[in-house]
Amino acid sequence: MRIFQSKYTLVIAVIFAILTRVAIMGLTYHPDVRATALASYLIVEKGKFLDLYDQFYRPPEEDDLISVFQNLGTQELNSPPLAYFIPSVFRLVLRPLIDKSIDLVVFEQNESLLFSKPEFMLYLILIKSQNLFADLGLAFLLTYFFNQTKDKWKVFLLWMLNPITLYASFAMGQRDIWPTLFTVAAGVLLTRRRYMWASIMLGLGGSYKIFPLLFLVPISLYFGKNIIEKLKILGSGLIVYLTIVLPFAIFSPGYRVMALFAPQTDKMLFAKINVSGDQFLSVFAIGFVALVGLGLFAKKVSWFTIWTGILLLLFSVTHYHPQWFLWITPWFAILWLKAKALRPLIILLMVANLGIVLSFDPSLHYALLGPALPVVREIPYTLPAFIAKFIPFSQAVSLVRSTLAGLGIIFFWRLVNLDINREL
Repeated sequence: MRIFQSKYTLVIAVIFAILTRVAIMGLTYHPDVRATALASYLIVEKGKFLDLYDQFYRPPEEDDLISVFQNLGTQELNSPPLAYFIPSVFRLVLRPLIDKSIDLVVFEQNESLLFSKPEFMLYLILIKSQNLFADLGLAFLLTYFFNQTKDKWKVFLLWMLNPITLYASFAMGQRDIWPTLFTVAAGVLLTRRRYMWASIMLGLGGSYKIFPLLFLVPISLYFGKNIIEKLKILGSGLIVYLTIVLPFAIFSPGYRVMALFAPQTDKMLFAKINVSGDQFLSVFAIGFVALVGLGLFAKKVSWFTIWTGILLLLFSVTHYHPQWFLWITPWFAILWLKAKALRPLIILLMVANLGIVLSFDPSLHYALLGPALPVVREIPYTLPAFIAKFIPFSQAVSLVRSTLAGLGIIFFWRLVNLDINREL
């Protein structure tokens, strides 16, 4: 009877989590959703493929969207190709349900005219629905890190109810859930010693967002028994990545300017120590090399710990976008159950991240509720001015970022010394 009640409760919780996601998708809007909608529209409705990015870099002289391309400029599409082609698959399936008149209003940046209208909420649900599939898939994959059935249920529910996913994937509508899914899939494959397939998953993830490629070097060095195997593991992921992006890099000048060499790609190198007028030491590069070396020479440290350390390093020295914190959230979910001693640090890191989120403009927090409550967009954001009465706001945010970095160091040091390194 107890098992039946447990399964019944689980079903209710999962249904509640899914309905909550659907509600959040319809009631919230962030302008970055426009990029997903517009790119998938161009691919499905206009057949743009290799020239997708060029529509913004060199707008066509005659096109019904010429004013859209000119007004949005070259910053609209700044992610690798898979970030736009996977949403296009979903748009193709949902095409009969999507109102193209709403498309045009959104593309022209007049979406506020649609706020509070049910048809716009349905549109948002359809555009963001791709994330729901990746989210459910990721929750399922996390269960593979546990042997006990009760722990599988716990991590599944923990993921379905975590606030970071609700915020990044369904309120903001960001696509980071997909490369995170590929990264977790790679982790599952590593636990089963499928190193080549893990590398392929990272290559796919890198074709969505660059960060999964950071993990290719550690796994090739750790799991390759000789130089040939190391190169095979590294090469498998790179070949997949290059197969997807190389045609764009060669034939699309727009892709090279807007995505391949986009400004955000060097964010991790911004934190530096100058050693001369034009030379510097990259804090991220130093930390990355040290972490890879630690994993290579300290055999007791698992790939899981090194991957977590790399992500903590990235957040510690980078002016990261709020949705990026989703990248590390699956590892927090695993550690919440496997390493209870780390729970206070996980909570503190999430609180510090919340402080960083609140340092951005309202479109990244309370103004997300525009479709449900249009009035919130008119509410002035007074937190920066209030804090500035006591301390410059930028200095306060810098202290929050410094706190997150310090917590990251403590977290990694604790993680290195835990038994989980023997399990994974």
